Amino acid sequence: MSEVQYSVTSGTYETKYKTGYGHEYPDGHVVRVHRHVLEYELGMTGGSVLDYGCGTGTYLSYFAQHGYTPYGCDISVTAIEKCKARMPEHAANFHAIPSVPRLRDYFSRQFDLVFSNQTLYYLNDRDLHEILSQLYEILTPGGAIYASMISPGSYYAKCVEGSVGGLSQVVLRGRLNETTYVNFKTRDQVLELFTSHGFTRVQLGHYGALIREDEGPREHHFFVGRK
Repeated sequence: MSEVQYSVTSGTYETKYKTGYGHEYPDGHVVRVHRHVLEYELGMTGGSVLDYGCGTGTYLSYFAQHGYTPYGCDISVTAIEKCKARMPEHAANFHAIPSVPRLRDYFSRQFDLVFSNQTLYYLNDRDLHEILSQLYEILTPGGAIYASMISPGSYYAKCVEGSVGGLSQVVLRGRLNETTYVNFKTRDQVLELFTSHGFTRVQLGHYGALIREDEGPREHHFFVGRK
């Protein structure tokens, strides 16, 4: 991600988090993946979880209630402050990071579960490969990863007005009225991306919804794999 893109993205989310952005409850697809795949299929009932792009800690709080010790990082200082306030007993586990950090500078351990919901697609391919290499390294042998990527089937794709630094420049008007930079991936590209870094496929799915007809559908692919 270029300095300009990082500045725009981080600035946008700092403003959002300061004005109350963030879910109070986890999205349904995450709960279902946890129950149907992590618990039922993989037999995971706890351990340590790293949320890469944790925001205010909504998903970490959910996993903490289901037997996991939470760790998280995010580019937003405000979000991390709120995450620490949400779970003060684990405050030392949450860190504000640059766009492409050296994760070992923040976390000296390995994790049973690496989780990243709607975060990785803000990275261009070069940075994405760098982070996935680090996430593979920081995962325990046999550990699991869940990550989602935005699909070209999302209405964001209709709002592309160029490409900057390897990312599509998406100009949103109306309700959101902002510019963002994302990395669209098809289902096959998601599979290739994660398996090329050594992750073994467990499930490859998608989720989405049509909330506003004037905007269009939201669509993301997700990958669940093991090391």
